Amino acid sequence: ATLTTWFGFIPDIDLLEDDTLATTLLENEKDINRVIKKTYFAGIDIIPANLELQNVELNLPFLSDEKIIEIGSPLKRLKSALDEVKSNYDVIIIDCPPNTGALTMNAVSAANSVLITLPPSMPDFASFVRLTKTLKKVFSVANPHELDFFRILLTKHKGNNAANKLDQLMRKLYGEFILVNHMIDSAEIDNTSNALLSLYEKQYATNSTTYRRAIEACNKVNLEIFEAFKEIWGIKSTVNNHE
Repeated sequence: ATLTTWFGFIPDIDLLEDDTLATTLLENEKDINRVIKKTYFAGIDIIPANLELQNVELNLPFLSDEKIIEIGSPLKRLKSALDEVKSNYDVIIIDCPPNTGALTMNAVSAANSVLITLPPSMPDFASFVRLTKTLKKVFSVANPHELDFFRILLTKHKGNNAANKLDQLMRKLYGEFILVNHMIDSAEIDNTSNALLSLYEKQYATNSTTYRRAIEACNKVNLEIFEAFKEIWGIKSTVNNHE
């Protein structure tokens, strides 16, 4: 629902339960075509979310045997729906919370790539270790196929001594699974987020040095991810993402 807000919809004012994936997941996967909406960005569509999806979270695990026979596994509902529309898109991003609820399980079942954002702080790292142990079991059941892409993005990186030490530890443990570039912690990001904008939408910079540093970090991260996608798609890379 937060991402929905950033794309111009106020989740619990502009949207009804019927505007979300609720019917798609609980009744008919073909309904996904109805809930796809255009955004203010050319080439980007969205399926919005709001708190009404909590009803799906509660109901999916308790579908009757008759309903499961009719619509299939409760863990595969999102995958079945995305199969209806995936040929229309280059990339489909599934944004879900770091838990193992029914909606996240559906995301795991549908995904062929995973990007985990992780701040280099000890509490976040400890939570990440616990979550990955759980996700390993989830993937073995819900999505046993090998992923095309699995990466960890270090984000909200403060650049101080503590963050740098944990950064080094994580890279030692997880190696190539951590993106070379990281996303910095920046006042410019906080300011634009509070205005429900991205760095790319900011028309002027209150502090040009801070803004340039933030946008450069963002560009490097996005480019590295895009280059990885191009490799998956079999497109020869022409850009060195270390530059």
